[in-house]
Amino acid sequence: PFGPPPVGTPPPTVAPTPPPPPVTATTVSDTPANVEPQVQPTGAGKTPPKPGGKSKAPRIPMDPTDAIAISDLAEARAAEGRKDVDTAVRMAQRSYAAQDNLAAHYLAIKLRCQTGDLANAQPEASKIRPSELTQALIAECQRRDIELKKK
Repeated sequence: PFGPPPVGTPPPTVAPTPPPPPVTATTVSDTPANVEPQVQPTGAGKTPPKPGGKSKAPRIPMDPTDAIAISDLAEARAAEGRKDVDTAVRMAQRSYAAQDNLAAHYLAIKLRCQTGDLANAQPEASKIRPSELTQALIAECQRRDIELKKK
């Protein structure tokens, strides 16, 4: 029983191993998610919203919560106090670039209007929805003959 097989006996045959399937990178969108759809109850007489319709974008917060945005806004306000308008506008823009916030937008718009910067006041104001422009800000700009478009 032990030892080499007898002479003349063919070796046992082994089936060839099939090559492994090619490896491809997968992304999150390649794998189907098993997520239950969220169904919101509708009140009596209300029709459910139609998919693909207009949805309201989330409101921009008044004040930032991100540390960098808070720091940049504080720097912008300090520069405004020093009458350094260029730095104040630049730091306000950095604040809302770090985290969108109305306080930084309002400061940048107000400074553009106070300096009579017609070329940049309206483009600065167009970065937020017209409905978010305050009456005080609109009035501030009107005093300098700059009309902000509020719809």
